[in-house]
Amino acid sequence: MNWTGFQWHSLKTKITFATLSIFLAGIWSLSFYTSRMLREDMEHLLGEQQFSTVSMVAAQLNRELESRLKALEMVASMSEKAMRGEPAAMQTFIEQRPELHALFNLGNYVTRTDGTAIADFPLSADRTGVNYLDRDYIAAPLNEGKTTIGRPVIGKKAQAPIVGMAAPIRDTQGRVIGSLAGVTSLGLANFIDEILDSRYGRTGGFLLVMPQQRLIVTATEKSRIMEVLPAPGIIPLIDRFIQGYEGSGVTVNPHGVEMLVSAKGIPAAGWYVAGLLPVVEAFAPIRDMQQRMLLTTLLLTLLAGVLTWWMLRRQLAPLLVAAQALDTLPETNQNPQPLPITRHDEIGHLIGGFNRLLETLGNRETALRESEKAIRQRESYQKALLDNFPFLVWLKDKDGRFLAVNQPFADACGLSSANSVVGKTDFEIWPRELAVGYRADDLALLNTGRPMNVEEIVEVDGKPVWFETYKSPVIENAQVVGTVGFSRDIDDRRRMEGELRSSEERYRIIFQTSLDSITIARLSDGMLVDVNQACLDTVGYEYAEVIGYTTLELKIWANPLDRQFFADVLQRESRILNYEACLRKKNGDLFWGLMSAAVIELDGVPYIHSVFRDITERKRSEEKLHLAASVFSHAREGILITG
Repeated sequence: MNWTGFQWHSLKTKITFATLSIFLAGIWSLSFYTSRMLREDMEHLLGEQQFSTVSMVAAQLNRELESRLKALEMVASMSEKAMRGEPAAMQTFIEQRPELHALFNLGNYVTRTDGTAIADFPLSADRTGVNYLDRDYIAAPLNEGKTTIGRPVIGKKAQAPIVGMAAPIRDTQGRVIGSLAGVTSLGLANFIDEILDSRYGRTGGFLLVMPQQRLIVTATEKSRIMEVLPAPGIIPLIDRFIQGYEGSGVTVNPHGVEMLVSAKGIPAAGWYVAGLLPVVEAFAPIRDMQQRMLLTTLLLTLLAGVLTWWMLRRQLAPLLVAAQALDTLPETNQNPQPLPITRHDEIGHLIGGFNRLLETLGNRETALRESEKAIRQRESYQKALLDNFPFLVWLKDKDGRFLAVNQPFADACGLSSANSVVGKTDFEIWPRELAVGYRADDLALLNTGRPMNVEEIVEVDGKPVWFETYKSPVIENAQVVGTVGFSRDIDDRRRMEGELRSSEERYRIIFQTSLDSITIARLSDGMLVDVNQACLDTVGYEYAEVIGYTTLELKIWANPLDRQFFADVLQRESRILNYEACLRKKNGDLFWGLMSAAVIELDGVPYIHSVFRDITERKRSEEKLHLAASVFSHAREGILITG
């Protein structure tokens, strides 16, 4: 390294720059202050000029809109007689209104109070019979009786952006009997374009905005028709305009371009006109002057720097010799030797300090070697621990590149060592379908900062294997800088869960297809938690009518004493077999049931598992046999039964 020449990190350079900084601070401060004040003055002046232009545009648009609203109201006031007649009368009436046709490039139409068009001009618009009650400019005249300008929509027939206006049609008593609408297509030549098509400046323009919906009605740039403005809070100046502010300001648009913007309201529609001019164009004269000032300042800086550097080189020559000696020490790979002291001034004292520092550095280098040895040993222990960990462990940066993995992870990837994974992305080691999913998970972690736990199938050695994966963001200084995670094989657990579900399904099939009626109720309060279809068919209830209720609430027991006896036996013996009881159906019919029950535990909670069947027919047969036997035994006449 040549210390006699110019070096960016040399003391000469630093002193040179320090001197120049002090020397130039005044020039730069003055330049900045002047530019700032000039920009503010020009911003104020240009803002006033722009606001004046926008105000004229807004006034012209307001006059145009008012003239169209008044024309609609005037024609609507004359259409009451035609409205009471046949639709053909209204069609003739609307066709004979040339003063109205000239104001709307998509013509006019008349609707009934239900919003259905009954007359239309021109007929080519084919609007007759179409219902427009969903349009705000039709709904407001019909429901509220006021003339309205609607928001821009896509026309039902025109299939292009339109703006509609409508006035109510009233009868002689002042009741609304219909509406008269005028439609302007924003895709065709129209009165708004005649006003807004001219550019403001070379690259500026105008916007016509509907503030309630934060919607651009039309603009000098036709691609912005019906564009939605940014949400509240993103661009404060737009929020101020929407809240009614009329004036100028500088802001940055959604494309990152700084703009000078002025806005003026249009009372007739509740809209406002905005004029836009890029700041680059507006402040071009200031930028040119700043560039000339910068060039002059840079030339003065260069001249002063060269002179300062030359003087410092002469004064610091002894120090440079010492620095050169220090620079050659690492190349010798020997213990540091004291530097020669040629002068006993401030520089000589400085070199003596270097000598003492070299001695200290030698001692510290020995300690550093020992520390590095201990660190390498500790890293070896940590690697051994991770490689013997039964899970797949990895660490990634924000770009999805692996910073570290353990050996089981490398084995799962089919790679020879963990180091062969480092520096790669998921797309380089996994099939693309898996890699896309893994990257999506990483991006979700980076954006939300919340850990996630997922289960997924991964193909290992050609076989699908279930893995459970836990991923967490790595946070440093309150910033998410990467992701860390581990996966474990849960194939056996998933298989057992599947077998358990199959077992539960078999139980449910047996439960639902049993011919006997089955109920399950809590032992503590008798509330029914499940019944099968045979039970519902027997008692005549729907499933939702019994779940959550007790048999006592449903009045299924014809004799409450049977229910109490049934409950007492279960509380005492936990089982009852072949108990006969008279039961009641939903429609009030009684029937005999042969019942058996047992107390079972599900998840540690005691339940009553009951099974019963309808034995009414059997009971009737038994009564008939009993009656016949009684008659046979007590009859006074002789009875003979022969075969």
